[in-house]
Amino acid sequence: LIMIMSQRTTASMLQLNKLTQLRANVMEQHKQILNKLANNYKTQFKRLLKEKKSVILMMAKFHDTMEKISESEKNIYAQCLHSESSQSSASSASTSMIEVLN
Repeated sequence: LIMIMSQRTTASMLQLNKLTQLRANVMEQHKQILNKLANNYKTQFKRLLKEKKSVILMMAKFHDTMEKISESEKNIYAQCLHSESSQSSASSASTSMIEVLN
């Protein structure tokens, strides 16, 4: 009876050792998978931050360009008004000269 009990205890201990080793293997694999996921998320997050910065810079450049275009339009409009008033002044001056000559 003692011999049978000793064999069963030994068999149980061997099974327990196998289960413990399997558990350790599973835990190690789980740890590796979590590390890979964390690294992937970190990489994606950094990439998204770079893309966000790039988009913000493009938006700022676009805004600056639009401001420059608007300023140019104002200058062109002012030049047109000045040109029209100069032409109008020249036209009225020539009309006055003709009247004086007559």
